[in-house]
Amino acid sequence: MNNNLHSVGIDDIGVFIPSRQISLETLIAQRSIEQPELGRKLRNAVTLTGQKAMRFTHSWEDSATIAAQALKKLLSRNRNLLPASSRYLVVGTETSLDMSKSIASYIQGMLQRSGIELPSLISTFQIQNGCAGGALSLLSVCALLCACGRAQESGIIVTSDISRYKPMSTAEVTQGAGAVAVWASLSPTLIELDMRNVGSCSYDVDDFFRPIDQKTAVVKGRYSIECYAKAFSASFDDYCARSNQNPQTVLNETSFFALHTPFRNMAITGMVHLMVDKKIGDKHMVESILHTRYFYTGADAIARIGNIYNGALFLNLAFQLRAAYQEEGDAIIGKKILLCSYGSGNTMIVFGGVLMPCAPSIIASWDLDSIFANELPENFSGYNEWLRWTSNSTGMHSFSGVDVPPDHFYLQQIRQDGYREYSIT
Repeated sequence: MNNNLHSVGIDDIGVFIPSRQISLETLIAQRSIEQPELGRKLRNAVTLTGQKAMRFTHSWEDSATIAAQALKKLLSRNRNLLPASSRYLVVGTETSLDMSKSIASYIQGMLQRSGIELPSLISTFQIQNGCAGGALSLLSVCALLCACGRAQESGIIVTSDISRYKPMSTAEVTQGAGAVAVWASLSPTLIELDMRNVGSCSYDVDDFFRPIDQKTAVVKGRYSIECYAKAFSASFDDYCARSNQNPQTVLNETSFFALHTPFRNMAITGMVHLMVDKKIGDKHMVESILHTRYFYTGADAIARIGNIYNGALFLNLAFQLRAAYQEEGDAIIGKKILLCSYGSGNTMIVFGGVLMPCAPSIIASWDLDSIFANELPENFSGYNEWLRWTSNSTGMHSFSGVDVPPDHFYLQQIRQDGYREYSIT
């Protein structure tokens, strides 16, 4: 695929989703008591977004702990991935913990203290660009691996976010939390990426932003949907032009479309609109095509988890690939993937990949069902406690003696000077 460039891409993917969950029915029932008119608006928001539930964290979890947990889960089930070979550890996030220190550095420390031989001769950094930081991190690491050309070296990308919006706003129904770890290398075993042909598009817009002094993001919902669709169309056209392919050919020959999915219906609406616009068929025909290509499987999973920002693209992809493998087995080898990442504010990136011969055995090892089997439904009181904590989590705090499950990273304390210290049970 890469024509005289190194073959580079993804070896494996690991997912960690916090267990605490609240159904949107529970949330709306309480909000309707507090403000009946708001309850009506929230129900309309659920219809618009297609969301069903959201995940949120314990007080001892944050963007760093869930990131480290995702990477540890990936390593614990895959002995072929050697931490000592890693040259890069990069985090894509828009819910950072420090205005200077990278979450990647915290992850490195946590894993080293847990006994994982992650080297010190490694480059750690963080990319923030709305929800596109994870895709930008992946492309950056792959480009660095290609430039160095050392077959024994690898790179780690971790996406990690906890999305928060203003309570009693319609955006509240799209909150979520989760982290995805991606292992990248030369001669990849899961997905080979096409680094020569990356489509891109950016506009200076205010569809979504979070000022430095604010805990919650500001989002203009309908405007953001318009910005997403416009940037998606432009970046897809750029991808086709750069790869010298006809747009209809790309859409017809691609088996998997992995889109950034802030909520279920945004990805579906964006993909259907693009395919109708490119004359693939009418709306009903396109929807039927996308069903046969497992597109709805990824979107439906996120409807039960919520928006995990930078990880949403990779979570969507993982559920699609798992569904395809369960249905088709080894027939998925060689099939094409299109990855489409959107970061509000905004930027859109479109790039392609192909499934490698080892893909079926790797996907077979994914335990995505445990994400839903291990969920802990919470009542509104538990959710409201989380809102209060995340609104006031500044100053010195100690989490000594908290009930943390075995083999979990946790925030041990926030020191008086604001520095965060972590441990593992």
